[in-house]
Amino acid sequence: MTGIEFLHKVRASKTLKHLQFIMVTTESKTLYIIIAKDAGASNYIVKPFHGNTLKEKFEIITAYTAQNFSYGHLW
Repeated sequence: MTGIEFLHKVRASKTLKHLQFIMVTTESKTLYIIIAKDAGASNYIVKPFHGNTLKEKFEIITAYTAQNFSYGHLW
């Protein structure tokens, strides 16, 4: 199963669709980024990457999740 297939399955699940995912891949073409975002990736990182990049992406996602959870948008 590819990461894209996994995202489609998770996003189709009522109990799991609220989870956030950072796609980490070697695919750097814009088309792959668009496909991943359309499949439900919360963010996208191309390998190799610096550790700070992952930290920054994680902070963005947790801030977004916290804000939307408090407003009830994730459920």
